[in-house]
Amino acid sequence: MKKAILVALCAVVLICSLSISSCLYVENDKIPDVDPKWSDDFDLLGKVLTYVKANYIGDVDLDKLDYITAYSLISALDDFSYMTDEAISLSSNASLGVSITKTKYNEYIVNHVFEGFPMGEVKDDGFVVQRGDHIYAVNGERVEGAPNSYFSELVQGGTDKEFVFTITRGGKVMGDYSYTKIEKHVPAAYYISDLDKNNPNIGYIKLTGFSESKLSTGEVVSASTEFDNCVADMLEDKKTSLILDLRGNPGGSASILAHIASYFVPLNGKETVDILSLTYEKKQQEYMVTVSENNYLDMPVVVLVDENTASAAEALTGACRAYNPKATIIGTKTFGKGVFQSRSPQIKDTTSTSYVFDDYYYIMLVSGYYYIIDPNVEGGRYCIHENGIVPDVEVKGTTEGALENDLEVVEAIKQLT
Repeated sequence: MKKAILVALCAVVLICSLSISSCLYVENDKIPDVDPKWSDDFDLLGKVLTYVKANYIGDVDLDKLDYITAYSLISALDDFSYMTDEAISLSSNASLGVSITKTKYNEYIVNHVFEGFPMGEVKDDGFVVQRGDHIYAVNGERVEGAPNSYFSELVQGGTDKEFVFTITRGGKVMGDYSYTKIEKHVPAAYYISDLDKNNPNIGYIKLTGFSESKLSTGEVVSASTEFDNCVADMLEDKKTSLILDLRGNPGGSASILAHIASYFVPLNGKETVDILSLTYEKKQQEYMVTVSENNYLDMPVVVLVDENTASAAEALTGACRAYNPKATIIGTKTFGKGVFQSRSPQIKDTTSTSYVFDDYYYIMLVSGYYYIIDPNVEGGRYCIHENGIVPDVEVKGTTEGALENDLEVVEAIKQLT
């Protein structure tokens, strides 16, 4: 029972961090020693525990209370800090093969179906999932419009886990369809070569996050490598312009950001170009995110953004605006997350006797504000916190139907032709 509770808690934390809280993070190098004054500061907690142990009818699981107290403390700090277990954050490679965007109204909308995955199969009645479809219910439980935890708990599970999705299209129920997870990696970046047959020179790359995934084999797959492969395929196809789709991208690693930004920030004879300043509030230190690789794509680029483009994705957008004379930003105002997290080293629960998971955790803790470096603005830098990036061309995209008919994509093609 305890393990089920902790799995649910971790699943909710992780999914919230990816789809709501978003992330721009760096690694921290050490855990400080325990402050001996904590026992004084947590006087109320100590008294509550003492009373519970003395009067509660059942046994007190201190390991469980220890975890839940730590989890609650981090979650109560702000909207972006969270604690996770590596068994969850680097989980199984089991997948259904669909990329889903969650709206602020807790609608779950399909934005891409990958070939060779379960949700790409044609059902007996001819139905196949397509872009814009809504997942209304999972295993008979309504998730659309319900709290985020409903969806996150219902879709957990590894290889061979079966799900029944109630799918709607254009407000009409299409039916209940069963899909079973397989052990196959869904990439964080993918390339479409034939987005617009009337303009074959335009390439399209969707980047869903600046992340790493640990596969069941132990191999770690990075969005950096996947993006490299997309660019290589695009150049092999001799594309002369690019649509970079960052809509719904919640961010991720600062080091992956630096690598991907190297394709859009020219060095212009310099060894390095600073694109981001991360300022630690408590340490009064500054960490610079720097482009040092000469991968610049000397071609027109349109960057697509929306209200769910956040954190590292906003930083990449800002870098394109600051340094790339051939970049145009299209869409709606971005999320506006101008704080960053630092990821703690592994934290071990040394007193636990329950061995839930492996009893080690990571904390993603908001540690300061980040500033986009832009020599074109007053002061040379700015922070976007609670004030997202306004695109050059404001267009509200559509989620339903073919990608090439999306209003933002239509405007992007117009800009590139």
